[in-house]
Amino acid sequence: MRWIIAIGWSLVLLACHPKEYPKLLQSEEIALANPIITIDSVLFKHQATISVLPPYAQADVRYTTNGEAVTKTSPLCSNPLILNKNTDIQFKAFHPDFQPSETVFFSVRKIGNTQFQLSETSSQAKAPYNAKGLQALSNFQKGKINFRGNEEWLGYQNDTIELHLLFDEATYCKQITLSTLCDHNSWIFNPVKIEILQNDDVIFMQKAAIPQASQSAALQFFDLSVATSLKEATLKIYMNKIPDWHGGKGTTPWFFIDEIIMNTNHEGH
Repeated sequence: MRWIIAIGWSLVLLACHPKEYPKLLQSEEIALANPIITIDSVLFKHQATISVLPPYAQADVRYTTNGEAVTKTSPLCSNPLILNKNTDIQFKAFHPDFQPSETVFFSVRKIGNTQFQLSETSSQAKAPYNAKGLQALSNFQKGKINFRGNEEWLGYQNDTIELHLLFDEATYCKQITLSTLCDHNSWIFNPVKIEILQNDDVIFMQKAAIPQASQSAALQFFDLSVATSLKEATLKIYMNKIPDWHGGKGTTPWFFIDEIIMNTNHEGH
C-alpha cells in the first residue's frame, strides 16, 4: 500500500510540473536576408545602373555613398540608382518586425579613353592565370569573383610585382585604380603596399593592414591618387607572406588583378 501511495504522489508531482518546450523565435529576433543587388556594369564609360530588390515585400532598402554606416534614416532606395562617377555604396534592409540585414557593399568605377602600354619588369603572371596576357588589364572587362576559368584575371605569386606604364604622350593623371580580387580561402591576398614610381622616384605610396582573420571573397578597387603629369610610370606592388592563422602560413600568396583604370582631369570622379 505504501508503494502504491508513493507512486500516486509521484504522479501528482509530475502532473504539477509544467513541461518545458523549446523556445520559439519571435519575429523581432530574426534577421532579414540581404537585399539582392544587380549592376549593369561595374566598369562604365558614361553611367552605371544599380537595381535593388528587397528581401521581404514590406522591407525598406537604404544606402549610403559617403562611407558612413547605413541606418534607418539613410536615403531610401526605392528606384534604380544611376551613377556617373566612381562610387562605393553600401546597402542594408530594414523592417519594423525583424532585425536588419547584413550590409552589402558594391563599388563601380568610371573608365576613360586614356591609352597606355603595359609591360612586366621583374615578374610575370603565372599559368594558368595568364591566358590573355597584359591586354587583360586594359580591355575594360571585369573579372568574376569565381576566378577559375575566367581569363580576365592575371595571377601573380611573387613578393614584388612591377608593371610599367607608358603613355602615348604626357598625360595629366588624377588617379590610377587597380581592380583586384581578395579570396583568402584560395590563397589570394591584398598587397601590403603599393607604390607609383616616376624616374625611380616614389611619387605615391599606399599601405594596407595585414588581415588578422579570414575574410570573405570580394572584388575590390585600390584608388591611387597621383595628380601629376605622366609620360611613363611603374606600379610596384608588395605582397606579405601569408599570416600564421592561415593554412598556407609563411608562403607567398597570390595577387589577382584584372584592370588598371586611368582617371585624367577630363574624366569625372
